[in-house]
Amino acid sequence: RLLSKAMRNWFFMDSFLVVLPWMDFVYTTWIHQDSEVSVSNLFKLIKLAKVLRLVRIMRFCGELGVMAMMIVSSLHSLFWLLILLVSLLYMIALIVTDGCTDFLKENQDNAALAEAYERVQVAYG
Repeated sequence: RLLSKAMRNWFFMDSFLVVLPWMDFVYTTWIHQDSEVSVSNLFKLIKLAKVLRLVRIMRFCGELGVMAMMIVSSLHSLFWLLILLVSLLYMIALIVTDGCTDFLKENQDNAALAEAYERVQVAYG
């Protein structure tokens, strides 16, 4: 036997992933009918299985696997950082909008600030 059981499974998966684009090519060029679009979509969906090859690469490259796990573990912190940034931007937008509203209310009849009043009115309503 040339391949162990674990390697045989990887071989079948790789063979399937290599044969699949050829099957899709044959289907789309010679057999394709407009009424059977779902089969073509199925081929496209199965093509996503090529991502499984990355799992195999991770086994052979230990450092790459460590880097990938570090990126995945940092996603939790990245999520909270984005929440913090969005809330900070929202608070700044509220402060600016409140300031512009106060400016518009206070200077509605001020002729000296008519040009600034118009610009703020156009920008912030």
